[in-house]
Amino acid sequence: GVARPKGIEGRVKESELPGVKYVDVGFKTGKLKGLNFIVIHESVTSTAAAAIRVLLKRGLSVHITVDTGGQVEQHAPLDRATWSAGNLNRYSISVEVINRSSRGAPSKRYRPGGLAQMEATYDVCKKISAATGIPMNFEAAGDGVYNYGKISSSESGIIAHGSDKGSTHSDGRFPVLYMALRKSGWGPEEAYETAKETTQNATRRNKSAVPTTGLK
Repeated sequence: GVARPKGIEGRVKESELPGVKYVDVGFKTGKLKGLNFIVIHESVTSTAAAAIRVLLKRGLSVHITVDTGGQVEQHAPLDRATWSAGNLNRYSISVEVINRSSRGAPSKRYRPGGLAQMEATYDVCKKISAATGIPMNFEAAGDGVYNYGKISSSESGIIAHGSDKGSTHSDGRFPVLYMALRKSGWGPEEAYETAKETTQNATRRNKSAVPTTGLK
């Protein structure tokens, strides 16, 4: 279930992230009940513009998009809820990482975004954490193992959309693994190569939980 709600009164230091271009595309928003999660999505589109068109058509919305080259834009204020993460909507900030893969890691159909995109995702999540107090915590990663399966969402932090038990999707797991490795002290190149190797091992072994060098 969702972690114990934390009121947002006074917690959002800035509704717009510093150094991030704000582009109002007409996304619908609602009232936040808490700030517990940063939810990482992957778009199944080739560009951020295409992702935004799809979201608008479906009546969905996200706070942030990270395009394939690492360009980051904000589309909704951090003190408002967006509609893309099911039962986590009113407790989370949503980040849409642009990736055309039809399935998330560790599916054979998944192809990760490039290093610049992963690093931009990590950077914007650090800014979101600083602005909202959501911790840079990774429930799917720890004790040298990364879990590609569903998790309880019981700890506040960063979660892949595909890891939430309330979701039928599989997206967001690779970017979350990359960020967990970066948070553990790995440099960008090492974290990226380790995330790719770990995902390939999970694909070959058809395993949901895979030992990962360097995870704390």
